[in-house]
Amino acid sequence: MRSASTAPPTPSGPALVAAAGQPAAPVAAALTGRQAEILPRLAAGHSDREIAEALCLSRRTVEHHVARLAARLGVRSRAAIVGAAHDAGLLPSLPRSPDD
Repeated sequence: MRSASTAPPTPSGPALVAAAGQPAAPVAAALTGRQAEILPRLAAGHSDREIAEALCLSRRTVEHHVARLAARLGVRSRAAIVGAAHDAGLLPSLPRSPDD
């Protein structure tokens, strides 16, 4: 039988929890360089395979980065990643159509 740990859980991934009253780090600062490369391609609607080919990565590596982006932003779908990234200021605003 395992005994319960008395240490508080360590924040990781999307949990950008402030320690001892310090302000939490912005999400943009928490993105890795590779995630920052993948995010605009994801927002443009590219598949994992297309992103992998463009960045000379395996499809599985891109899948991993997309999953980590979703976790970091606290969402579950590719569309939600793009929406959360826009809300967090990680992607430029979408241009408005002349009809708006």
